[in-house]
Amino acid sequence: PLGVRGSNFDFSGQLATAPKAYIEKLYDALALAKIKIAGTGLSTVGAGSILLSRGDWQKGAVIVDSGAHTTRAVYVKNHKVVDVSSVQLGGKNITRDLAIVLKISLLEAEELKKSYARGALAKEDDDYQMIEDIIKARIEEIMGFVEKFVMKHQETGDVRKLVVYGGGLCGFNSINKMYKSALNLSTNFITSDIIRDDSVLTIQSSGLAYHLLSAIHCKGAIDEMIRQEERQLEEVSTAASDEDFFKKYQMKFGEENVDMKNMNSDDEDEYLDDYEDSSIFQRIRDWFVSLKNKIKK
Repeated sequence: PLGVRGSNFDFSGQLATAPKAYIEKLYDALALAKIKIAGTGLSTVGAGSILLSRGDWQKGAVIVDSGAHTTRAVYVKNHKVVDVSSVQLGGKNITRDLAIVLKISLLEAEELKKSYARGALAKEDDDYQMIEDIIKARIEEIMGFVEKFVMKHQETGDVRKLVVYGGGLCGFNSINKMYKSALNLSTNFITSDIIRDDSVLTIQSSGLAYHLLSAIHCKGAIDEMIRQEERQLEEVSTAASDEDFFKKYQMKFGEENVDMKNMNSDDEDEYLDDYEDSSIFQRIRDWFVSLKNKIKK
């Protein structure tokens, strides 16, 4: 900030990292498809923006993404991702269980599983009870992992809600009846049609689109913002000397005009220390708003 002295810069945020090569490959693939990337973000944050309320994000909640091969549990609190854990279990494990026990192909087992999931498998079928027992056993194993994760954070902090989404478990329409939670906790299984495998409108993609303005990385928007600021600085620097600029846009704290240019460093530090942080930042904000309006004129 022009005309402002300081020794520290603090911000409240969260950093997410990913392998550079992985991210670059995603960008390259979409560039070849002539698709412009507006931004990137965490899938968990995207899903949470749809599935959790602001109160859930603040007080604590666990989001579980049950996929084909992996089930991932994420604990969020104070609007941040606190902990993540995953297990290599998912919907495909149920398919393999059916194939092994019933001695059928994986393709046949997948269709059998989907038929049961939709409620289309007749209870009169000779293997119905066996199929149900196989599916329930694997669901209990997956949710056992989730329960341990939740209980770990119930001991150290608040968990007010558990939300499970993804086709690995929520593809079963009767999942709420098949699994009886051992947790004294509000538990929701998202079985909406939005999670269909043949749709691009998954909970994660829809959530990321909804959450785009707060995504981890919006490269295009950031680059444009920087370019605009650089143009403004160039216009200001060429229009007047440093002395003329300071006289025109000197800092104003409260109702008192402060000639900070003529202060020595000790006097300036002492003056700034007289104000509480919140008071100083509010005055700086007001000054920049005023400066921006003047530059536009």
